[in-house]
Amino acid sequence: MYKYLIDGYNLLFKIHAAGDTLKEKRDRIIKALNQKAELYHLNLSIVFDGKQRDPLESVRRHLSHLEIIYTAENESADAYILSFLSTTPVQGLIVITSDLQLKEQCALLGAQTQTIEEFLIALERKKKRKEQKKTSAGSFVESPSELLRLLEIFEKKLGEPDQE
Repeated sequence: MYKYLIDGYNLLFKIHAAGDTLKEKRDRIIKALNQKAELYHLNLSIVFDGKQRDPLESVRRHLSHLEIIYTAENESADAYILSFLSTTPVQGLIVITSDLQLKEQCALLGAQTQTIEEFLIALERKKKRKEQKKTSAGSFVESPSELLRLLEIFEKKLGEPDQE
């Protein structure tokens, strides 16, 4: 199973909604990612720059299926991610960012990367596969010829005298 480390504000600014406060956008993304992590059994962590953190929010917390990390106030998410990669085995770890400089630095440390767009497309594919499995597993439909064959068998059985 892969572990995904997401550049939080990079994601937020790629899929922003106009008119919302930064906190509302962040909370909506956190909620959506937690749902995706649960639905698709993903190991997700999202990293936000700590200088934008509400003072009441903890530096590191977990929802049921998502780890949320706020960096120290003077540390960027990029710096945190690079520091994490330099002290952690990178096998099975994918950094999600569209920041080209961060992607290059992650690659130099041996980590796999995906752009925000690639990650969102992969989530959409997982959704479609899950829907297809659900549809194919739950809606078996007999062909018309098979229904006629079964009806003939049923009618024949119905017309036979009881054998007791």
